[in-house]
Amino acid sequence: MRNNSYSSLKYKKLQSELMKKNWENGVFNVLIKPAKERICKNIDCKCIFLVKPGNPKVYCSRSCAAHINNQSSSRNSEKNPKLGDLTKEKLTSLYASKSMNTIANEFGVSPNSIVWKMHKFEIPRRSHSDATYLHCNPNGNPFEIKDNLNPDELFLKALALGIYWGEGEKLSSGRVVLTNTDPKMITIFRKFLINICHVNTSKIHYSLICFNDSNLDSVRNHWSNILEISPERFGKITQIPTQGKGTYKRKSQYGVCNIVVCNTKFKSWIMKEITSLF
Repeated sequence: MRNNSYSSLKYKKLQSELMKKNWENGVFNVLIKPAKERICKNIDCKCIFLVKPGNPKVYCSRSCAAHINNQSSSRNSEKNPKLGDLTKEKLTSLYASKSMNTIANEFGVSPNSIVWKMHKFEIPRRSHSDATYLHCNPNGNPFEIKDNLNPDELFLKALALGIYWGEGEKLSSGRVVLTNTDPKMITIFRKFLINICHVNTSKIHYSLICFNDSNLDSVRNHWSNILEISPERFGKITQIPTQGKGTYKRKSQYGVCNIVVCNTKFKSWIMKEITSLF
């Protein structure tokens, strides 16, 4: 039968103190295996380091291990027959419109092999923001600014930029937004987007805001006829509750129209043009 005294806290504390003193006095030093000296397997290092017996470590540091492993990966990539025909010119052309993962999938190799090829050919890699832009616009920019404008087009450009300077949204970095109750301003800016900037019409979005005493069908059909687009392009109309008594139909019978283009490069171009003109 087990003696309960072994389970008492007083006994455990006493045993703990005795073990600590014995370790301090070197009673158990015979159990300690001495550290072994090893030479780093990196031939460019040859540093001597100490390890415990049984430790499989063969490099003195992480940098030496990474250096040798990267060399091995580079040799494997260089011998990969699937990348034998991949020249610098071809890789540069592919990388201009595709991501490294996409290129790797086309060649049936790992993305690291493409990274190594780009490093070998000294091809600069895109930033995270540029990579995100390419992912959202795989076919290139959804706009193309027209050059050599005639006098009427120059007037339209200056007028549209002036409208956006006064009425457009300027805080965000990636959204071109014009909001107005005047159909003429919305129409002029839309004409500028299509005729001067050649913005893809599928990238132009519309939304409507009106008071809750307005007729939604009348509001939607009104702006649809003016902009010559399908009523479905407006989606759900946002309604604002009236403030106080009375009606707002005389002030804003058909509400407010928003015309939106989401593109960071296009927004940057708009703001630079406004700065240069005004």
